[in-house]
Amino acid sequence: DFDAALQQALGSAGAKLLRRAIAGGPPVAFVGGWVRDALRGVPSGDVDLATADPDAFVARLRAAGSRKSVCLDAVRRTWRVVLPGGLFVDVSGLKGRDLEEDLHARDLTLNAIAWVPGRGLVDPLGGAEDLSAGRLRLASPTAIDDDPLRAVRVVRFAVLLGLEPDEGLRRLLRDADLGRVAGERIQGEVARILLAPEAPRGVALLADCGLLGVLPPCDPERFARALSVDWSAPPLARVLRHARAEPNGELGLRLGWLLRPGAVAPLLWQRRWPRKIAQRADVVANAADLPAAVDDPERAARLTGWSCDAAFALCGLAPDGGPQAVAPYLRLLDEAAGYRNPRDLPVPPLPRPLLAAGAIQRRLGEGPQVGEALRELLRQQLLGALTTPEEAHEWLESR
Repeated sequence: DFDAALQQALGSAGAKLLRRAIAGGPPVAFVGGWVRDALRGVPSGDVDLATADPDAFVARLRAAGSRKSVCLDAVRRTWRVVLPGGLFVDVSGLKGRDLEEDLHARDLTLNAIAWVPGRGLVDPLGGAEDLSAGRLRLASPTAIDDDPLRAVRVVRFAVLLGLEPDEGLRRLLRDADLGRVAGERIQGEVARILLAPEAPRGVALLADCGLLGVLPPCDPERFARALSVDWSAPPLARVLRHARAEPNGELGLRLGWLLRPGAVAPLLWQRRWPRKIAQRADVVANAADLPAAVDDPERAARLTGWSCDAAFALCGLAPDGGPQAVAPYLRLLDEAAGYRNPRDLPVPPLPRPLLAAGAIQRRLGEGPQVGEALRELLRQQLLGALTTPEEAHEWLESR
């Protein structure tokens, strides 16, 4: 029942406004994930519409009473229109001369299904039957060549829908040339896989299809182990609250659990991951560097001076040691946070670096090695391994 699904997604007022804009105007099709999820009986708030003249339809939405509209892509004429209640729909132009050609240009058959009010379901590729049978099929033989990112998207949909790509499709995924795809687009798809309820299966499928190369060296076994830990144990639940209070904290945790120790942050930056997420993942992946001398008051103060980093480091220790691994440090973290709700804590500023970038550049010369050395120096400083400019100079000479 698409009408009921529409009202569920947009609310009574939003659905009524949308129907007013559609009535008597040029044909408009509901496309993409919302149609797929409506067929599955799963609620979805991502309502996408396609029409031959998106600008004209957005104008009809304004006349019907939409709150505001924003052009997301001036070339493809893609709009986001806010409806009553703050919910929104996305309106885009057809990819081709008509709706059927638009559907043939999509990634998978189960995403190439449309619903046109007054006309019904438009499914030229048999996507509804594939969805019912649990099959993953490309919408066209050239779908991945046309956009190699679709290889990662196939894995995401396999995880999201609980489907298994057959061997023929896996071979096509292994041949995908992801070097042609912008890093920001790749990281967006990988992030959604890592945050999925069945994320370990998604990582295993990426590995099997030769797609884990989009990330620095990984440890899928540790990732699965981290997600199987009983995080409800009181020591772990408390430290997890500190880390999850950080924006994108869950993503930083999962990425750090997946990656092997080493220079994680610079490698993620090269792949266009946001800086804060990369830094948090680096702390989690390299948690074994957490100082063991918790009885040293000066070192403990330095460790907990940035309580958010300490929380991520403790979460990095937990997959291999459980509650016992974090217990010695938890008291220090709680003291650093003043026993307050971590959501109320501002993130403290980083300490002043022991060496300026200019001093490092005079020693190492110009180039990316300066930034790498500066970041590693700061990490050593946060861990308490370096405490004075003299020690920092000696560390730099040893490189």
